[in-house]
Amino acid sequence: MLHWLDDVDHALREMARAVKPGGSLVLQWSRGNPRSTPDPVTILEDVMARPRWRDRLADTPFDMLQHPAAEVVERLTAEGLAVELGPVEIDAQFVADPVALGQIMKAAGLAAQAKKLGEDADDFVTEVATEMVTAGELNPHNTRLIARRP
Repeated sequence: MLHWLDDVDHALREMARAVKPGGSLVLQWSRGNPRSTPDPVTILEDVMARPRWRDRLADTPFDMLQHPAAEVVERLTAEGLAVELGPVEIDAQFVADPVALGQIMKAAGLAAQAKKLGEDADDFVTEVATEMVTAGELNPHNTRLIARRP
């Protein structure tokens, strides 16, 4: 769940420290794509910046962070681990139905925004989901890798 961590350096350092010689660390997280690659969160942030939502959600940012796989590999190797498998992007796609996707997002990743918006929550999540489906950005870029301590 690296994508929810602000201080990923500390987390990766501590995980690497806990791996004994011959042991492995298995990681899987969302938003492992390069920073230059658009993803569903890019679209979400664009929608949140629109006039209808901007002021109302100014104090309720979306907190899923991007930690590109290349950067995670760099940090793990700096801690003495060798990447044994990956990083591999797992083929996971969000559902392509805007209403269904909006309801999933409302219950999960956008719960804080939905609560803040009250009666307008369905409009917001459907707008986000419609933009994602229209843009074909349904891949959360889930990434997996296995690193080993020699």
